Parts: sequence; structure tokens; C-alpha cells
Amino acid sequence: SSQLSSQRFWDNMNRVNQPEIGKIEADISAVAVSRFGLDLKCLLFDATNFFTFIDSFNDRAKLPQRGHGKEGRDNLRIIGLALLVTSDGDVPLFHCTYAGNQHDSVTFSSVAEDLADRCRKLSEGVCDITLVFDKGNNSKENLDAVNAGPYHFVGSLVPSQHPQLLRISRDEMHRLDKSLLPSVWSYRTQKEVFGIPRTVLVTYNRELYRAQVKTLRREIAKRRRKLQQLQLSLQRHRGPNSRGKKPTLQGSRNRVQSILAGRHMTQLFSAKVILGKDQIPRLRWAFRDREWNRLDRTLLGKTILFTDREKWSDEQIVLAYRSQSHVEAAFRRMKDPRFLAFRPTHHWTDQKLRVHAFYCVLALMITS
Repeated sequence: SSQLSSQRFWDNMNRVNQPEIGKIEADISAVAVSRFGLDLKCLLFDATNFFTFIDSFNDRAKLPQRGHGKEGRDNLRIIGLALLVTSDGDVPLFHCTYAGNQHDSVTFSSVAEDLADRCRKLSEGVCDITLVFDKGNNSKENLDAVNAGPYHFVGSLVPSQHPQLLRISRDEMHRLDKSLLPSVWSYRTQKEVFGIPRTVLVTYNRELYRAQVKTLRREIAKRRRKLQQLQLSLQRHRGPNSRGKKPTLQGSRNRVQSILAGRHMTQLFSAKVILGKDQIPRLRWAFRDREWNRLDRTLLGKTILFTDREKWSDEQIVLAYRSQSHVEAAFRRMKDPRFLAFRPTHHWTDQKLRVHAFYCVLALMITS
């Protein structure tokens, strides 16, 4: 029992370095694929991050950094984790731990060679793998690396960067197989993406459209209320009997900026704060119905996919991209505080944080 102490645990963690983690994971992944007959036709790559409670003044650890926390804890240092997961059982076959302030596309680029090598070994040279990844990994360098790898791919494009595709109306789309993809329509075309012609699919999902409209209307109603409240508050300071500190022009503008923070809000509202003759700010605002109609017509409910699988049907492309839910499910399981919990780490050095991430991924692999 004397050996079951934190110090003995850390001593054993010290014996595992980063290259050894890669070798151990490669061996175990190969056995998992062989023994359980895992289907490698569709593999999913994505990244997430986990917040830590590592002290801000601990300069020994380089992995925990401040960045955009996907759990909303931007006040804490975070660690990034990228996973390659099968669509067959959510089994992780490859992972990478990286600094929390590193962008997803940089992470993909840094592991592209290792990812390709892992896929070659797992498939034993017979490669018909389709790699699915999100738009956060898009870059010319990453697409070049995918081209050089042993796999095909399905990805998505940032809609705002392709306005001409968003202008394709729903009337120009055809409905996909109702039994496989109810309420989904698509428009297929060819487009040059990062310098190479690709098959591009503009899809419209009626259920996604309804969910987005519902969410946006709720957010719009919140902004209306807050702008009305701010307008009334400024009006109360205009009377001769007003009390309290008088609002400033810059302070009022900052409040409007804060109210309209959020996706599409600055597009949907026009708001202007001016200084009156009495030196009290005045707020004028309006909802832009034309912008709402434009959003409704072009963006809501739509996703733009691209792939090098030219012979695949529209249904196959959409279903492959939707399988990304498997890697998202893996991340949710690792963030469950009662099961497969990545947190708390109780480690404060990069080497031990890498080992901690490794045995958390192993736990996910075993349970999957």
C-alpha cells in the first residue's frame, strides 16, 4: 500500500516520454483494429480543449495557455486535445496534446504527417479511408497535406467566404433520399478551393433552419428589450430632476456594443448614440428587416461541404460529414465529470499533462 502514493504515481509517469506515447498508442490502436475488426472507411478528426486550474505564474508548463475555452472558462488556462476517431464505435486511434492558444488549423498541420503514417499502418497499405474534418482545420497547407496523405476527405467551408454559393436558392436544390436524410436538400457543383477543383455541395436542412430561426428570434428579443431599457435610462437623465451620475457618450456606446455582441446582431440592428444639446447621450436604434430577410434567404439552414470524392452521391457526402457527431460524442464523454473525466488533472508539468491526456484517451478507447 505504501507504493500507492501520489509520488510513486508521478515517478512512473516520468518513465513515459512523448515519442514512447506515440509508439504505445500505435501498437494498441493496431491491435484494436485487428481484434475488433474496426471499420476504417470513415475516420473523424477534430479538436477541443479542457480548462485547468494551473496557476497563472507557473511558467514551467507551456501546454496550458489562455485562449478561447470551448466550455466558456476563458479566465483559466486551457489545454488542447485533438482526436482521430472511428465512426464505427467512437474508438480513438490517434491523439495529440497541444498548447491551448494554438489554432485548430495549425494543430492539423503539425500532426498531418503522423496522421498519414498512422492511417497507412492501420490499413496495412490497403487504403480507402475518408477523413472528415471541420472548417476550423481549413488552410491551403492542410489541404495539400491531405492530398499527399493516404486518404480522401470530406470537409466544410466557411459560408461567409462563399457568398455566391449562399445565393443559390432552395428552389434550385433537389431533395435527398427521405429515408436516409429527411428534410435535406442539396445543390451540387464544382468549385476551385485552395487552388484545386473540388466537388462542392450546398445543403439546406429544414430542421437546422427551424432551430436557427428559433435561436435567432430569442436573441433578437433579448437585444430589443436591452436597447429599450438603455433608451429609457438615458431619457430619465434628461429631466431637470434627474439623479445619479450622468451617462457619458463613450460609456453609452460601450453599452450598445456589449448589447449587440453576438453573431449577426450588428447586422440585424442599427444603433447610434449621439450627444444632445444638454450633453446627455441619446440612443436611436432600429431593427433591419431587410437584413433579416437576406439572412433567411441565404444563410439559415445551409451548410457548404467539399470533397475529393467525385463519384460519391450527395447522400454519401452528407452522411459522411454528419458522422462527425461521433468525435463530438467522444469529447462529451471525456468532459463528463462522473465518467472518463479529463478533469481535474492534478499535474503541473507538460510531460505529466501529456501522460494524463494519454491515459484518458486509453480509457476512452477501452470503454468504446
